[in-house]
Amino acid sequence: MKNIAKFYLVLGLSANFLVLFAGSVLAQDSQKSAQELAEEACVAQKISGTRTYKFRELPLPTGEKGWFGPKPWHHSITRFLPFFRPSKEKYAADDIRVLQETYGKPAPVGESARARKIRLAEEEKVRAADEMGETRWQLWQTDNPKATELERKAAEVRFRIGTSSVKSARFDWSDYSLDLGEVKDQGFSCNLCWAFAAVDAAQSARHLSAFRNGQTEIETTYQPSVRQLVSCMKPGERPVCKEGWHGDVLTYLVESGLPLGGSNKYSATVNDGWECDAPLRVKALTWDYVSATPQQMATTDEIKNALVKYGPVLTVIRLDLCFGIYGEGIFNEEMRSGGNHIMLIVGWNDEKQAWRVKNSFGEGWGESGYGWIKYGSNEIGRFSAVLVANPEEEVRLAAEIKKLPKQESR
Repeated sequence: MKNIAKFYLVLGLSANFLVLFAGSVLAQDSQKSAQELAEEACVAQKISGTRTYKFRELPLPTGEKGWFGPKPWHHSITRFLPFFRPSKEKYAADDIRVLQETYGKPAPVGESARARKIRLAEEEKVRAADEMGETRWQLWQTDNPKATELERKAAEVRFRIGTSSVKSARFDWSDYSLDLGEVKDQGFSCNLCWAFAAVDAAQSARHLSAFRNGQTEIETTYQPSVRQLVSCMKPGERPVCKEGWHGDVLTYLVESGLPLGGSNKYSATVNDGWECDAPLRVKALTWDYVSATPQQMATTDEIKNALVKYGPVLTVIRLDLCFGIYGEGIFNEEMRSGGNHIMLIVGWNDEKQAWRVKNSFGEGWGESGYGWIKYGSNEIGRFSAVLVANPEEEVRLAAEIKKLPKQESR
């Protein structure tokens, strides 16, 4: 009798568990179907040619959150049933450890006393530019008392380039003629967003450093390319169109340098012949995450400050189908899961409540390759990072280039 009672007890518990399991699976399937329907609507909108982006509203997840989102329904029983545990089940306090183990060093490499001194000198130049810009702004207002609001805003953007720009309603590095590079297309099947963003960030950092050091331009005889960066960073690795992390590539730019010159023709589908043949390199000074807790979304002020001090900010956003076919307007989704995509933040607009971003999906994406992403949309701002160029490297590079023949594109 005791054995029979035990049998029915186990049978009853198993039945309850199966009901719970089935209910949870059905709930997940229902949620997935709703998401798929929303994405199909985005596709239909693209096919229709309207490209008037509509924003779907998704409820925010509840419960304890970490980098990988809210805990799943089965989290409470994983201690008893370890085979239900996902491979990346890391939450809350584990986020920093996951960052360390999965993506390498969570802090910049090469922040020596010398590097810190140069970085602080760069910040001093920002402060000096801010004071000069503020003086010019005040004089302009005195000389133009009848200026329209539009003229005032345009003048303010022109003069306020320093830390006071953080207080401005809008800021865009394009307004200051900072070279942000051409809009490139990584290709639908190639996961090299990290490399495209890193090359643009490195070049922007070099141009900004030259500008603040009183130079008119940097050496452009030998150009960087995604092809060379990937080939040199991951020699012999196939396939090359693999997911990567901007923390790894920024560390590489500090330790080994940005490859310049060499074969630079890019193809997302034909890359078997890629070899590292860049004759020159230029090392960055240092890099760092914008926030002390990079696994969380950086605050708006943290990103604004970094953007003004160091130039375009590399950032991560959750990738969904609607993002891929974004056409214009302010992208505003609430995705809390999905793959990571890396791109550059180049400005902001408080009236729009959005970041201006540069993407690597070609000029057909967004507004000629750029777009507006609402603050916090799809968790934009996680792992935001900046790169600082080394002016002494530019002096060395200029001397080396004089000894080499002119680079030809190939």
